[in-house]
Amino acid sequence: MDYAYLAEVCLKAADIIATRGLVKGQLYDETGAVCNNGAILIALGVPEEHFGINDLERHYPELEALSAIGVVERLILENTDAGIITPWEYNDLDSTSAEDVILLLKRTAEKIRGMSIVFSVIPGGTIKLSFSIA
Repeated sequence: MDYAYLAEVCLKAADIIATRGLVKGQLYDETGAVCNNGAILIALGVPEEHFGINDLERHYPELEALSAIGVVERLILENTDAGIITPWEYNDLDSTSAEDVILLLKRTAEKIRGMSIVFSVIPGGTIKLSFSIA
């Protein structure tokens, strides 16, 4: 996996939220606002019309990249007041602003540049993540 690319995806996702606004509880809304994961998927090149579950399954490499970014985001969140929380739960908190999510994406880009993340699919379709600081 190209970590420099993933870092750039995070920065692009931050720009998307800065431009379009932040939505909670869904990937995007009718105004064009997006959540953390929606912005990352758009930055990865997934068309918004493919945001349905069945359509997203066709974008396995992008979902793999989203998972890698989510792991790093969660590591960052665990070391903040947010505590042990998923990126989408953090996005959906009433107290989380667009600026908070943009900052998380920028911090993730910085951290991901120094990581090595390996995916493997184990029997039953479970994705196993292994990562280390390079």
